[in-house]
Amino acid sequence: MLSDALREIALEVNRQAKGDLSKLQTTGFTIAKDNKKVGTLPKPEGLKVTGGENIGDVLVSVDANSNANVYNFYSAPVPAPANMTEWRLTPSTTRKKNISGFTPGKEYEFRCAYQGADETLVYSDSVRIFAH
Repeated sequence: MLSDALREIALEVNRQAKGDLSKLQTTGFTIAKDNKKVGTLPKPEGLKVTGGENIGDVLVSVDANSNANVYNFYSAPVPAPANMTEWRLTPSTTRKKNISGFTPGKEYEFRCAYQGADETLVYSDSVRIFAH
């Protein structure tokens, strides 16, 4: 009950302060970390592509980025289109993703882009693999 009461008080304080940091600092509550925009995220590194869990699946992974909200995995049959909007997009909230629907024996190209508060995307180097 005490925890619920404190939560209600904190919500009311936030509502009345309307984001004014000087008012919030006088409340006695601990101020939460300010969510600052980081800007454009760097080019993803460590993109790995291997055979997935089932026939026609591919497992993609990339190095983690703590500022990424979404890991955008892109795939296209070789030769891949020059325009990234024509590639298949598979968004993920984790750095690893099993993706299905590939034709065994066909070659595919993969790329990744981190997406954060700034929606500008920087693409990784590409990796090619024949689907299993």
